[in-house]
Amino acid sequence: MIEQLPFFSISFYKISIPNWQERKQRIKDIVGLNPEENRIDICYSDYFKYNNRPPYLVTFVAELREELSYFLDNSGIKVEPPEEWQMWSQMYVGADSHPLHNHGFGNLSAILYLDFDKEHHQSTRFYSPLPNPFFGTIERYQPEVNEGDIILFPSTILHECPPSYSDIPRSIVAFNIPIADQNV
Repeated sequence: MIEQLPFFSISFYKISIPNWQERKQRIKDIVGLNPEENRIDICYSDYFKYNNRPPYLVTFVAELREELSYFLDNSGIKVEPPEEWQMWSQMYVGADSHPLHNHGFGNLSAILYLDFDKEHHQSTRFYSPLPNPFFGTIERYQPEVNEGDIILFPSTILHECPPSYSDIPRSIVAFNIPIADQNV
């Protein structure tokens, strides 16, 4: 008998926001991404405008409190309070993309797919932190997502937003949740 054992594994999580169509516009109004004033060289973003501390952070977290609390209460991951979180929103149109990057150590990173059309957009592409032990290749992973899904992942995982080459905007809200001391 042969048994395959997972040597190392990395957990990703997905939360699907219930009643998304009812809540979508409310969340968009909270975030208020304005592409006219938030163009950076790779996409539209309020990352630099607010330095990761947008005025909508607390209201956004309150809107998703039930879903985020349920996840955090059941994941076993202790985190810092929302006042310590970092957040920004981004919109991609046409050839806009976000090159390969990570969010450093010590966070649980998250992406809410605010405007996402499966016919025109790709989900975030993630890269394995370890080469394939047999072939030396770097494996990629693109989760199946829908508009209104939140993907949560370790902040050190390399990821990118590939271009969609579509005039239909792809919008996200990204945030880092600092991990608290697990020994407390």
